[in-house]
Amino acid sequence: MNYIYLSFTIILFVVFFYFIFSRKYIISKINKNNYFGLMVVITLAFIILFCFWIFGIIKNKNDKNNDEIDDCVCQLGRKKSVENYKNLRSYNLKNSKNVYKNNIDLQKLNYNARNVPKNMVFTYTSKDELPEGLLGKWKEMNPSYNIIFYNDEDCEDYLEKNFSIDHKHIFTNIKDGPIKADYFRAHRMKDGGCYIDIDVIPFSLDEISIYNKFIVPYSRLKNQLNPMIIYTDPNNNFILQTIKVYEELCKNWHKYSYWNWSIVQVMSSLNKINEIKIPEILKEKKKKNKLYIIHTDNDEILTYNHLDNYKDHKFHLYSKV
Repeated sequence: MNYIYLSFTIILFVVFFYFIFSRKYIISKINKNNYFGLMVVITLAFIILFCFWIFGIIKNKNDKNNDEIDDCVCQLGRKKSVENYKNLRSYNLKNSKNVYKNNIDLQKLNYNARNVPKNMVFTYTSKDELPEGLLGKWKEMNPSYNIIFYNDEDCEDYLEKNFSIDHKHIFTNIKDGPIKADYFRAHRMKDGGCYIDIDVIPFSLDEISIYNKFIVPYSRLKNQLNPMIIYTDPNNNFILQTIKVYEELCKNWHKYSYWNWSIVQVMSSLNKINEIKIPEILKEKKKKNKLYIIHTDNDEILTYNHLDNYKDHKFHLYSKV
């Protein structure tokens, strides 16, 4: 497409200069006002096409940043070239809902969770970057639970061991840290336990285990989930659906972008499609730049996290727990 814009730009450029150098001859054939009118139209068309051409160059440069993950996706999906892949439209689960019903019996969705392993799962780039005492505070409030922390290398090892080398490569080449955590948590929670975003303020899991249900908090936004907490037994079908969506993202060549690969988008869309919805046990409530998670039945606050920068998840608001 960029070459087409360039071709038309060159043609208009030639026509523009033809009109300039042949001014007297053209004016002799048409009146002066029509000449200047044509010059204005040609000039505007030239500027517009030139802008499209420059925009195309910038866009192609940005696309190159995703080439590594595209190449990894190629290993899981059909052997299409990266160039062909770039031309596909962006991923939209709403337009592809039938794809995700394959191999998953929606009638078997069951949100009872009576055999949840007593494991709290956390992930971050490096343990050294965590606030002092953070994991210790979680253990203090949940003495009967195991704390399992995964840095990036641990995530890669887990994905390679439990899924495939291709899953590892895809994780490695996802450029956004929060989406790395999204991709990993979807696969890790197949083993069950309680995944918790690393920037969530510590709380006692006894407050949610009493429900004996699969739990993902509902967002304050309509029809949205916020999987900052995932409480599940092993091999829950909703988790298997989520994993399948990420496989379809790869196999059907949906282009990587932050929100299209976000587990918020994936889980929210699945929950909207499924006839049996996730129980609304926890939900968000925003107040004074904090995103509180409250119990739906009594509005009591369970925990909160900060909203300073959702894309880097740095610990801006506290350095010590």
